[in-house]
Amino acid sequence: MRTMKAVLVTATIGASSLLLGGNAFATDAVTVSPSSTEAKVKVQVAEPRIQDISVYVADAEGQVIYQENIHARTTYGKVYDLSNLDDGIYTFTSSGDYITTTKKIMVEGSSARELSKEATYKPVISIKDNYLRVNYFNKDQEDIEFSIESSGAIFHESEGDNNIVYGKMLDVSKMPYGEFYARLKVGNKDYYHYFEKR
Repeated sequence: MRTMKAVLVTATIGASSLLLGGNAFATDAVTVSPSSTEAKVKVQVAEPRIQDISVYVADAEGQVIYQENIHARTTYGKVYDLSNLDDGIYTFTSSGDYITTTKKIMVEGSSARELSKEATYKPVISIKDNYLRVNYFNKDQEDIEFSIESSGAIFHESEGDNNIVYGKMLDVSKMPYGEFYARLKVGNKDYYHYFEKR
């Protein structure tokens, strides 16, 4: 029985990289491909990104056993050798500013296979030139509420939108100086973006 639960052996993918079969999970340019013949998983970022991405592996209890940060504007590729781990379910997650992707992998003996995959989208909220921009891919078409608040005062509020693509651009030039937060409520999840108007 394999007991080296906290150690993952990885190899950087080069020109003579190991080509793994099986389904690839590609979302937000991150590909996770389990091998159908070995206890190995390939994780690859094919194109340089404009944002940093965190990649981590967790066991069935949710304990992170490996984590790595991929810096923006770099490519990335590794083969994760899971043969030293106990049989069981492991979760591969990549998380960036706009999306978190998760794939559950079952390790059994000398093979790895995909159990499930999921993508969770995050809103993009930014402010530039006195315009607050909000974009969100509402894949489950949940109800969305949006507000701009400061010290209990509400400066803008809208609700009831459940379109698959949510977008807003608001002119905040007439708002008073101070600290504010934009709140996007999607179903039962809240996302906040703090900003200061000077």
